[in-house]
Amino acid sequence: MTVGQIMMFSILPKILLGLLIGPCIDRLNKVKVLILADIARALIVFITKVVKKEELIEANVLSSTTQSFISMLGPAIGGFIILVFGINVSFYFDCFTYILSAFSIYLLTRLE
Repeated sequence: MTVGQIMMFSILPKILLGLLIGPCIDRLNKVKVLILADIARALIVFITKVVKKEELIEANVLSSTTQSFISMLGPAIGGFIILVFGINVSFYFDCFTYILSAFSIYLLTRLE
């Protein structure tokens, strides 16, 4: 299998699922979607940090699946924020999420 084929097969599910899931997500409460996405990301990070070695494969599969879902959802959320609040607010929001992520990782390292 060539690198191009591998890339195509890794992107194809995102495109196909994005077309199906996008309209459904648009009908949901945007604030709840953002909160659930952050909780899901936090759980994945937590699971991969505290999982036992014999459960690592399952945890990695769960992490990869969630990352794929989030990578489809992120641009839609970004577009929504820009549409509703403008480009400047989107940069502030992005900055806030990085700070929140850093703080979450800091808290996880304190658990060790």
